[in-house]
Amino acid sequence: MGFLDNRNDPYFIAEIGSNHLNNLEHTLSLIERIAQNGADGIKFQLFSAEGLYSRTTPVFPGEKECPFNIAKSVELNRSWLNDLKASVEQAGSDFICTPFSLEDVDILEKMNVRAYKVASSEITDVILLRQIAKTEKPVLLSTGMARMADIELALDTIFKYGPCEVLLMQCTALYPTPPEEVNLNAMKTLKKSFGCEIGFSDHTVGIHISLAAAALGARVIEKHVTLDRSLKGPDHFFALLPEEFGEMVTKSRELKKALGSDRKIVTKGESAKRHLSQRSIVARRKISKGEILQEHDLVTKRPGYGIPPSFLSAIIGHRVSRDIPEDEVIRWEDIFD
Repeated sequence: MGFLDNRNDPYFIAEIGSNHLNNLEHTLSLIERIAQNGADGIKFQLFSAEGLYSRTTPVFPGEKECPFNIAKSVELNRSWLNDLKASVEQAGSDFICTPFSLEDVDILEKMNVRAYKVASSEITDVILLRQIAKTEKPVLLSTGMARMADIELALDTIFKYGPCEVLLMQCTALYPTPPEEVNLNAMKTLKKSFGCEIGFSDHTVGIHISLAAAALGARVIEKHVTLDRSLKGPDHFFALLPEEFGEMVTKSRELKKALGSDRKIVTKGESAKRHLSQRSIVARRKISKGEILQEHDLVTKRPGYGIPPSFLSAIIGHRVSRDIPEDEVIRWEDIFD
């Protein structure tokens, strides 16, 4: 069975990531609140600063502190993992995690993680991708900073060592992402080029861009979450509060339903109203039995369960079979041949 089979559409992932505050009780509370607000999956990141950065890595543009120190301050306590997974699953959500090393994959596989997320920064790490693929678990592949050739190489690696179900996540690796750099239409290109289901990893502020992604066909939407945007840390200030996450879930699913099908149809709700709202041919005056209908004797009015206006010329010149009172709908049985 596929990752998205019998799942909500879109499937929403709440990214806790580094927003755990190094506090287990805080994190468990966030899990509970976000699950109550519709998170299908709840995701964490498993890394060590030593495994990510050289201590000599320069400060990123716009940052004040070196990447090593930032990563060190938000490492996930590995002793929490079983408690986090149990809490997520007890709340009815899937436990999803992003590994950043081969050892991380081994740890998560022993825990039977539901799916793996590959961070944008790791899409070219074929060694890590190979290890993930060997688990044969679903892979959510983030494509921030990636060229099409990078994506093709990543998929070739995963499919060679898998098999794995892969969902391609359109992403821009800027925090937050300005709207002009989101490029949602790339989702259509990814789906057409690689034949994978598509999703959107959203780093913009607010929920409106995610709603647009849902309208464009995103099957998975991922959004950072927090209990307080004023908290210290790299990902709090652009994250959603639980209630905002819930609003996004509700509105996206309503929007998805509203898209309907490609067919132009009369809906079930419209069918009951159609005959009352559309027009019929109606007697402008009292018409006596045997009279020949003339156009000036007739007018079109609601309701629409009589002869449609398009048949006006067809009944002109015909006799009526009964007395028809003024303002009454004319029916086919009222007309003589």
